[in-house]
Amino acid sequence: MATANIDQEMEPALNQNEELLGITPSRRSPHGGVSRKRTDRSSWKQSVRKIQRQSGKVYKNTKREQMPKRSIVALKSCRNCKFKCSTNISEIERQIIFDNFWTLDDDGKKHFYSKTTKKSRERTLSDSCW
Repeated sequence: MATANIDQEMEPALNQNEELLGITPSRRSPHGGVSRKRTDRSSWKQSVRKIQRQSGKVYKNTKREQMPKRSIVALKSCRNCKFKCSTNISEIERQIIFDNFWTLDDDGKKHFYSKTTKKSRERTLSDSCW
């Protein structure tokens, strides 16, 4: 009987401490402890910055400097160019390609690079002729 009285007397003090700590009954685990809040990594500054940078949008770097959004670089004169880029691809097509590329996620960009580039073997001394 004496232990029951002590438990009843201690209960209001525990409830007050829980209120001060912000522990609600819903955060209490079934085993008596307090469950941890799940981390939301997508809301971290580092993650937000990374997503904005990879999508080509305006973002602030770690030094809090405003970085401009990605934009198309003006074409050089292609008179002597063997590929004749300016005649084969119009400005509108360039803009569409640019926008589509920067809307891709990181895995999409890796896939794009792997499909549009050739792997070449690195030359070594044994490859060259003596």
